[in-house]
Amino acid sequence: APYSEAEGARCMADRLNKAAGANDPKVELMIEDNRSDPQLSVSLGQKFLDAGAQVITGVPFPDALIPMAQTAQPYGATVFSAPNTQLEMQQAGLDNFIAGAVPDPINASATANALYGK
Repeated sequence: APYSEAEGARCMADRLNKAAGANDPKVELMIEDNRSDPQLSVSLGQKFLDAGAQVITGVPFPDALIPMAQTAQPYGATVFSAPNTQLEMQQAGLDNFIAGAVPDPINASATANALYGK
């Protein structure tokens, strides 16, 4: 599909690379179909880490993302999942996981703490 996440990532990588200076690092994408399979996501994540990836992503569920984040930690790499709202990802305590959305219980708690000064 012309509007897939992969095409969006390619578009942004192209824009960033065109805007970069001659001595600036370039964005390189490594994309493979994980067939929505959590174990394949973990295997592909390992493959990309071994190839030098700094950020990896996969199926947006804890059964893939938690082992991916654990595997990525020794590499100093980050796991990113834009659509992930799984509470387990926040509870796992992984400091190399970034989500584009915050699960409602955590978001609600943070909002209440900010509002009531706790």
